[in-house]
Amino acid sequence: MSYKVSRDYPRLKQLLDEGYRVVCWVTYDWSRESGHWVTDIAEAKRVGKWEYMHYMVSVRGHVFSDFYPDYPGLEHDEDWMFSMWEKDRLQFIDIDPSKNTLDLEIVS
Repeated sequence: MSYKVSRDYPRLKQLLDEGYRVVCWVTYDWSRESGHWVTDIAEAKRVGKWEYMHYMVSVRGHVFSDFYPDYPGLEHDEDWMFSMWEKDRLQFIDIDPSKNTLDLEIVS
């Protein structure tokens, strides 16, 4: 199985807007000061449909980024969201929605 890893954040937002939940990797400084970098596999998704809709990247209850474009007092533009993803060194699997099957190789 092959896939493409990407940092094309406008593309990720497009996939999330289309309703896809996307596998991604986030690399961050474990203590924010030690320089001990850790990479987690996470999920990017769009939560909600109208008022207070937001984009979330999270794993095991840990939220790496949570972007509310229209929440009063928390309004940020896309550039802000993309800069947060860049800070977390987010990479994602750029899926091809035109292929509705996933080829898996079973290894025994």
